[in-house]
Amino acid sequence: MAAPYRIIFMGTPDFALPSLRLLAENPLLDVVAIFSQPDRQAGRGKKVSAPPVKILASKLEIPLYQLESLKSKEETKSLFHQLKPDCIIVVAYGLFLPRWLLSLPRCGCLNLHPSLLPKYRGPSPINFTLINGDTQTGITVIAINDQMDAGDIVHQNTFTVSVDDTYQSLHDKLSLFGARELNQITPKWISGEIEASAQNHETATFTQLINKSDGLIDWSKSSKTIANQVRAFDPWPSSFTFLNNKRIRLFNYTFEFPSFDKNEYQTGQIIIAKEIIVVRTGDGFVGFKEIQMEGKKRLKVKEFLIGNTLSQDAQFKNQ
Repeated sequence: MAAPYRIIFMGTPDFALPSLRLLAENPLLDVVAIFSQPDRQAGRGKKVSAPPVKILASKLEIPLYQLESLKSKEETKSLFHQLKPDCIIVVAYGLFLPRWLLSLPRCGCLNLHPSLLPKYRGPSPINFTLINGDTQTGITVIAINDQMDAGDIVHQNTFTVSVDDTYQSLHDKLSLFGARELNQITPKWISGEIEASAQNHETATFTQLINKSDGLIDWSKSSKTIANQVRAFDPWPSSFTFLNNKRIRLFNYTFEFPSFDKNEYQTGQIIIAKEIIVVRTGDGFVGFKEIQMEGKKRLKVKEFLIGNTLSQDAQFKNQ
């Protein structure tokens, strides 16, 4: 048997973990080094934390490098040349690869992207899949070039989105699904069994970074639009509204509640229906099963109502 193909893996957050595990276990591959973002401050306490890929790299006992930059310093170039990769695999690394690095491996660099490219290029494809209410998404493995998510398609496969999916659940599903696909095609790509095909750049759509302020609910929008926003921003940045000048986060939407006459309620007005908070929207009503008051824990509405009261004529506001 020929020697395993030499792989450099570059990734940082949880999304990259299944891919790294499978590639490291693949007998046809030899992950010779892992690159991850430096440790960063995180959480309310601003405690310095190691990225998930760093922690897994330690368990796998594979050399780890945490570079602040990939700019063409001689020591950086020398490091990559010494590693002699056949291919570089990138999964949610967080830095663009410069041209000198893209041309270094004999089989180029592959990237796993959680959408059906050219749809949803950019940093937030999973969020936008849910915001737009898509029922189907997928993963794409591309040969990286010097433009964002615009490389030729090496492999692509579809995945069904559940009506119950939130950002977190879809993130986790695509992470596992993508890892299996990537693990299967990487040796085939390196051995020359797969040919890449160009993306249709004219049909490309783009996403942007999600900010905390994006979570503000506009109750004049349709019930479906609000429900899609809530699932797209669960758990972060979460969808929120205001009551008595206090921020309230809402989760776990539902349309299973008694019917109400929308002409009897103001936009944003609250109705308590057993274990659900129902809110008047621009075109009807949407319910929520979970709530989080400012400075408090996230609770099921049933638990929340044990020690708290919400007036039936209360009205959520945009500020």
